[in-house]
Amino acid sequence: MNWFKTKFPQYQTYSRSGKIIVWLTFANILNYLVPTVLALTNGIVDLLNATILIYHIVLFWFLLHKKLWAWYALIPFYILSSFQFVFANGAHFVMSTPITLSFSLTPSGAKIVINFASLIILFFIMKNIHQIKREILLEQSFRLPEKEKS
Repeated sequence: MNWFKTKFPQYQTYSRSGKIIVWLTFANILNYLVPTVLALTNGIVDLLNATILIYHIVLFWFLLHKKLWAWYALIPFYILSSFQFVFANGAHFVMSTPITLSFSLTPSGAKIVINFASLIILFFIMKNIHQIKREILLEQSFRLPEKEKS
C-alpha cells in the first residue's frame, strides 16, 4: 500500500466520493475487459468495447493523477449509460456500468431504461469537478503574491 501512496499522492487528496468514482472507473475497465478479451479469443473484433476499454484505462490513469480534464471526460460516458434503448425491430443502444439501478418503460414494443445509478454518479462527478476547481483556484491565489513580488 505504501507503493500506491508514493506513486499516486494526489489520489489521497480526493474526497470519499472521488475515491469511489476512481474505483468505479476501474470496475468499468473490468466490465469491458472480459467481453473484449472473449471476443478477441473467438476471432471477433469488437471495436466499440475495445474503444470503451481503452478510454477507461486512460481515464483511470489520469484520475489517479488528479487531472481535471479526466473528470470532464467521464461525463459523456455516464450520460450515455443513463439511458438505454431497445427498439421493437431489435436495434438497441446499451452502455453498461458495473452498478445499475434502473427503471424500465415498454411503450409499443420499445424498451426505454433509465439508469438512476449513472445519474447519481454524474452528480458526484460534478461535485468533484467543483471541488477540484476550488482547490486549483485556492492554490493559484496563494501563488499570485509570489509572482507579483518577483
